[in-house]
Amino acid sequence: MEENNSFKNVRDKVENDFEVSFLYITAGAIGLSVNFVDKFPFSSTEYYILLISSWIILALSLIIYLVFHQLTKLWLTKSEKLYHKNEELGLQKIENYNYLIDISNWTIISLTSIGIIFILLFITLNLPNMAQENKKEKGQNSSNQKFARNIQAPQSPVDKKPINESPKKEKN
Repeated sequence: MEENNSFKNVRDKVENDFEVSFLYITAGAIGLSVNFVDKFPFSSTEYYILLISSWIILALSLIIYLVFHQLTKLWLTKSEKLYHKNEELGLQKIENYNYLIDISNWTIISLTSIGIIFILLFITLNLPNMAQENKKEKGQNSSNQKFARNIQAPQSPVDKKPINESPKKEKN
């Protein structure tokens, strides 16, 4: 009897770890992808459908998780009452509910995986565009400045020439 109890404790811990990990991974994937959008130049970014699809899929997996979490609590209460009335029927219902929970877990895992793959595809397909934009920006910046810090000489109010420039002498 004690062995069965320890197996149940391990199973409960594994299920709790799965739920916490799932929430962190899904929410983190959405958060990171939203952060990545700022890094890509809008003028040359393509494949937005992948990014938007990933957000929809990840949100759907979160919603499915939340719904099945509530259903699990409801099913547990129903199963407990039914089990006390009719042990055999209660055990059958518990098996049915566990089957539905397993299906929901695999659906959530699949949707989350697809959502993450779509985010990775979006980033991978747009990296060349991002690299080209960065080269363009660096090219424009390097022609204007030689160093990251550049101190401009103030202009004199009279002739609008920088103060540090000496007046040119005319040759006679």
